[in-house]
Amino acid sequence: MRISRPVCAGAAGWLLTVALAHAAPSPTAPLGLWMSQMRLGNPAQGPLTITIRGAGSQATIGPRTAPVRVAHDSVTFAVKGEGRFLGKIARDRQAIDGFWIQAAVPYSPQPYATPTRLARTAEGRYSGTLVPEVPTYTLFYYVWEDSAGLRAAFRNPEFNVIGGANRWQLRIDGDSLHMTARADTTHPPIRQDAMWDRNASRIQVKFAGFDSLLTLSPCGPADSVRFWPRMPRGARQAYREPPDGRDGWTSARASSAGLDELALSALTQSLADTSPVARLAPLIHACLIERHGKLVYEEYFFGHDRDQTHDTRSAGKTFASVLVGTAMRQGARIAPESTITSLMRSRGRFANPDPRKERITLEHLMAHVSGLAADDNLDDSPGREDAMQEQTRERDWWKFMLDLPMAHEPGTHFGYSSGGMNLVGGGVSAATHRWLPELFDATVARPLQFRLYHFNLQPTEDAYLGGGIRVRPRDLLKLGRTYLDGGTWNGRRIVDSSWVARSTRQAFPAADDGLAWHRFTLKSPDGREYREYEANGNGGQMLIVVPELDLSVVFTAGNYMNGQIWWKWRDEIVARRIIPAIRDR
Repeated sequence: MRISRPVCAGAAGWLLTVALAHAAPSPTAPLGLWMSQMRLGNPAQGPLTITIRGAGSQATIGPRTAPVRVAHDSVTFAVKGEGRFLGKIARDRQAIDGFWIQAAVPYSPQPYATPTRLARTAEGRYSGTLVPEVPTYTLFYYVWEDSAGLRAAFRNPEFNVIGGANRWQLRIDGDSLHMTARADTTHPPIRQDAMWDRNASRIQVKFAGFDSLLTLSPCGPADSVRFWPRMPRGARQAYREPPDGRDGWTSARASSAGLDELALSALTQSLADTSPVARLAPLIHACLIERHGKLVYEEYFFGHDRDQTHDTRSAGKTFASVLVGTAMRQGARIAPESTITSLMRSRGRFANPDPRKERITLEHLMAHVSGLAADDNLDDSPGREDAMQEQTRERDWWKFMLDLPMAHEPGTHFGYSSGGMNLVGGGVSAATHRWLPELFDATVARPLQFRLYHFNLQPTEDAYLGGGIRVRPRDLLKLGRTYLDGGTWNGRRIVDSSWVARSTRQAFPAADDGLAWHRFTLKSPDGREYREYEANGNGGQMLIVVPELDLSVVFTAGNYMNGQIWWKWRDEIVARRIIPAIRDR
């Protein structure tokens, strides 16, 4: 999912908060950790009550109130500028189930749909909790001294924006901080300046992408946990059995599933001891392992925890394949061989008519071999994700893709396409006649016992299947166990076993991918090889499934736009650390 450049303007209603100072900075250098945190607006959240009283029906969210429209079993209301609620009263009238459609904001350009359930508390009265996704922007500034002199680094945990350099050389001139960095000798050095107010204990910097100064204050212990992997630094990290989250997982000690607990504690220690300003810092937010259906390892870093959702980026593309499987299981008239133009006839005539376009199937789209002029890795591709999301002419991104010219015969050329994967959702929606967030909730999220999640949407408020759904790592890991168990989760079938087999094997000779699953071979230190299939996304969002070992692993992380780091984890961590810890392989 594309992330727009941040814009900060007081007139737009930004709320800027800074950490409280707990200690005075050095009088000669601003050594230590500084922080600024920005939150976009003040979204409606918290206790939600809907009171149904004919024409006087009303919704209350904290101090906000809004009129409610009730039509048969449909319940809707809107909060201007913040979002709207779409729900239905259950047949027994004991609950209202719906979605909060959170309005898009400049810093988070796609709206989200969050499932929201309200229970009946009295006649005509329903109550629940509204938990929206609250976008924030945090900027850390760390200053230290080593053999090279004063050094500085910017770190941004949400999007990995670092100002253009991993580390800076720092020079102080009165109240001015001058930073320089040079990636190589073929390019001139880059510069970044800031102002240091010693008396007020603050640093002000004009940071790339912002229209006004950001103010940083000394960072206290409560906020430092988002900069350092673990606090206190240097503490011994022992193996811990994951707790029972009452979410469908059976937790157990790793030894009961054949894994060496000392090896896993060493993995935790290595991640906890990582310096966030190291050039190749992994910046892993979560690492989870399940084997034989038991959750045996669950560790979080940088202030993350099991109840937080995480942006899955392109790892969320795999849910397109899952939805095709659930739709087929429900009896919808859809198959991998279904042509997308036949499914989407209701969108009218498509631009750039071409006989090859009529041959594009869902299978082609899921394997990134559609032949459309849509390759995210080519800057001049008219159908790359950024071009699709930045244009305003066509709000319907499904039709945007179908209007593109053809570049190749379907099935013959691999071109990684987020828009193409999203188009699969158009086919599923057309075949099932259902809104995709509602279909996902009914056929995937609820059966898999998901907790909180946020489904990102297109401008038309259809779900975006090109990546970006926010889920908890524990819930993402359930998909791995479901596929290892032939399409079932805790005895409940999600997709047919035949779909598991078909979607995870090589689909076309043009690439080794399956259908919205990537495929790789892992080689352990003893030379043994294991085939795996995985969902992966920018920054290090990974679900790795190893059928031969009955093993699934999940990573979430913050190395956005830095594939040279996270792309290695399947080999450096899974193949060389986790697999060797399995004693009974």
